[in-house]
Amino acid sequence: MILAVGVTILFMNGEALGISVLRDADLERYEAGQYFTENDLNGAWDTGGASFVVLSGDSSTVTGNGAYMKDGDLCIVSSGRYVVSGSLSDGKIIVDANKNSKVWILLSGVDLYCSDDACIRVNEADKVFLTLKEGSSNSLESGTAYSDFALLDDTDGVIFAHDDLTINGTGTLSVTAGCRHGISANDDLIIAGGTVTVTAPEDGIRANDRLNIANTKITVDAGDDGISVNTDTGMLYLESGEFSLTSGDDGLHAASPILMKDGTYVIRSGDDAIHSDMSFTMLSGTLEVPESHEGIEAPSILISDGMLTIFAQDDGMNANRGPAVNTVVSPDGTVTAVRSEDDASPSVEIRGGQILIENPWGTDADGIDSNGNIRISGGVIVIHLLGAPANTPFDYGLVPGSVLEITGGTILGSGGAGPMKPAASDSQKSLLVNTGSYTSSNVKVRLLDSSGEEILSDEVPYSFTTYFVSTPDLADDSYTLVIGKDRYEVRP
Repeated sequence: MILAVGVTILFMNGEALGISVLRDADLERYEAGQYFTENDLNGAWDTGGASFVVLSGDSSTVTGNGAYMKDGDLCIVSSGRYVVSGSLSDGKIIVDANKNSKVWILLSGVDLYCSDDACIRVNEADKVFLTLKEGSSNSLESGTAYSDFALLDDTDGVIFAHDDLTINGTGTLSVTAGCRHGISANDDLIIAGGTVTVTAPEDGIRANDRLNIANTKITVDAGDDGISVNTDTGMLYLESGEFSLTSGDDGLHAASPILMKDGTYVIRSGDDAIHSDMSFTMLSGTLEVPESHEGIEAPSILISDGMLTIFAQDDGMNANRGPAVNTVVSPDGTVTAVRSEDDASPSVEIRGGQILIENPWGTDADGIDSNGNIRISGGVIVIHLLGAPANTPFDYGLVPGSVLEITGGTILGSGGAGPMKPAASDSQKSLLVNTGSYTSSNVKVRLLDSSGEEILSDEVPYSFTTYFVSTPDLADDSYTLVIGKDRYEVRP
């Protein structure tokens, strides 16, 4: 009892008595605005003291502690660092350590095929770091069906983790799934470096909770979603890097908020290029959508800056009904997503950037569609739609009291004679012209002031009947809108 009391006193007053207190250097607690820990970003860790594994079927060798070979599989059972190279013709790497263990695995030229399970599976650990060694090429491929054991364990990826998983480094990783998904984590998944290529019949990359990606070149070819997050308490955060996604369903899909910052994103999707059940926020970067059903769909859409080019068969952007999210962006780029009541008013807000939305296919499609508000305060927005009667650059107001409010930016929109209403706010003036008949395709549109000086021009690739203009240059004056050889005298 005396000893126990003494130890308690030391724990309570140790630092005051000059005793050093050991702390976990990587608590793995992601505070608000923190998307990566120091260890997540460290792709060049010291291999001193590491165990070394050379894989080669029955003749694989393990030098060091914490790992052993069993039935052709590499089993890692202790925290620490492991350098792995070589190949297995039908085997896997298994991490089955203590629940508080952190495990670092340096992939230094690894080629794995596993016919009936994940090539790398994390049964238990606090967190596992897969580091792609500089200059290395690593390949993982699974078979077309999982074993009964793997299915009972809910295995669903070539890389599969029950716990937190980080992929970093500067090497390359190729993941080919014969069934289900490519990379899958039940908890948090962090990808913070390297060149990663994933091919899968279902999702390419997925996480149950948080999925953060930065400084990575990612190529995904997926039969279902390209990159996805399953729970509405998580987040999909994308920063920097190059992304090329081809998907049978959504390119990016999340039940939680999606945040995009910097980077280049090219998405070809069978359904939505980007879909969130809560909110989508783009702070910067370049987004190209050469093919989609809808470009961006979420209850709340915020474009702060960036360059967007969206080709869609239906709406370019669609703010639908659902759990609305109030997205707050601080000066340092920190985003806070606050969920409000279900079925709150959806919204599209555009503060800046350069946006081009084109639809040469749809016959009942909108450039920007919101069941609630559309608010534009900056940027350059150009919308070109096929001139079908129901196609309109802006559609809003399913929720009573909704507005189209334009207080800044330059907006040009062409389409059909759909039910687009003029801007509700008169802080920036606008023009809406109905030609009364279809124009020719590939026609030039020019806006002239009362003295005949050109204010702006637009090359419109598709035939249209309605043209919309809003720009800070408009005043309470007369203007001439020249469409091909036709001239229309208009006032805001």
